[in-house]
Amino acid sequence: MTTSTKNELTQSDWENDLKYQLRKEEISGETVDLGSILDTQGFSRQIKNIHFTKFNFYNFILTNLEFHDCNFSECDFRKSSLSYLQLFQCNCIKTKWLDSSLQDISFDACNLSHLELLYSEFQNVSIKNSMLSGSYWSNVQLSQLYIHNSVLNESVFYSTSIHKSSMSCNDLKDVFWIQNAGEFLQTKCTIISTNRPVVGMVWDCLQRGTFSPYIDDALRDNGAIVLKIEMQSRSIDVSKLTKEVMQSLNDHSNPDASTISGKLFCDISQKPEIGKIEVNATSLFEYCDAVVLPGGNDIEPEFYTDRRATTIQRDYRRSIVEFALLAHAHKRKLPIMGICRGLQIINVYFRGTLRQLPAIQMGWQHLSLSDSPKKAEIQQWISGTDLWAYSAHGQAADKIGINLEILMEHEGIPKILMSHDGQFIGIQFHPEAYLVKDFINGPPEAIHNKGIYQLFFSKILQRSTLKM
Repeated sequence: MTTSTKNELTQSDWENDLKYQLRKEEISGETVDLGSILDTQGFSRQIKNIHFTKFNFYNFILTNLEFHDCNFSECDFRKSSLSYLQLFQCNCIKTKWLDSSLQDISFDACNLSHLELLYSEFQNVSIKNSMLSGSYWSNVQLSQLYIHNSVLNESVFYSTSIHKSSMSCNDLKDVFWIQNAGEFLQTKCTIISTNRPVVGMVWDCLQRGTFSPYIDDALRDNGAIVLKIEMQSRSIDVSKLTKEVMQSLNDHSNPDASTISGKLFCDISQKPEIGKIEVNATSLFEYCDAVVLPGGNDIEPEFYTDRRATTIQRDYRRSIVEFALLAHAHKRKLPIMGICRGLQIINVYFRGTLRQLPAIQMGWQHLSLSDSPKKAEIQQWISGTDLWAYSAHGQAADKIGINLEILMEHEGIPKILMSHDGQFIGIQFHPEAYLVKDFINGPPEAIHNKGIYQLFFSKILQRSTLKM
């Protein structure tokens, strides 16, 4: 692949020139052929020790290249075509592969932990001596994929087509195989179930939120296995869904119209798109011990105001997924924690309302517990009656939903809501910030935010004990 007359690409070459050129070409909408550009500029196709961290390889062609000891952590290979590649000891942690094609590729001694593979194709790909823990494979076409002597602990294979593929000598602790077509031929693999709590987490597979990856990390830090629940399934016709949602919200004739779940999920046979979302979302409940709803975009106001639903087409997929999860978790008494938007949608689910704030709440705030019967319960987890917490939101709960009470607030903004039975916990700040408190200039006391997750896990363990 290489010749002696070629120059080796350096980090300086990448940082000061090449990556900006590639971004310009990518923004122009043209397919970017990395190998051809390297040839044109006199660089070798054997690339060593380059940090590509968080670079977007959108619509790229990568072919006939070797990568040695390179860092691709958090890179996005959306709509890219990769072929005839060799990667040795590369860091590919938290990479995203969406609508990608991978063919004739070898990964050797690479870290592929927490990678996300969605709606992509693998053909004749070899992965050896590598870390794949926490990897997420959804709606992927796998043909002649060979994985050897690797660790796949807590990985999820969901709605994936598996053909002529095999695994050998791998660690498969707490791996989930859900609604797949076909299976791997397995040889000498170690298969273990640790019976740790499984927490379903709504996940944006198109773009990670600012704090969602930290929520994922915090759940794992507290002992959970995380099962990602896709919020934007491609099987849903968004236009038809809009019509079904408008029909549901504007129909006051059904007897269940007093609740948002009653409006949406009654007479489901007449609402095929809502029905598909409900079935897809709730099919994972047999695997989950609890659910987390993270932050994100504002909730559509038609779900909590009296005005008639808009005729403008919206993408309601995430909200319908979350309402379906809330309704089924409520019925099955699964613990639910909502963070930021998650608190808001819990409040809306219980017929509460939201209000727009005059300015975005951003930064560290000193919070104090309200005088609530549940005060002592939270106090034991956060080591006191106050907490330094990091907020980032532009909406807040206004009228508090039935069955909910305020446990902590700041300048009139509810910061912690909890249902009377303790099943639902809503947090209007980001307790996962304890993992990065030094990075975002948090005080030492911010470590007590971990207690919010410990409180949540106490609910999970309590329910597990009751089941026994």
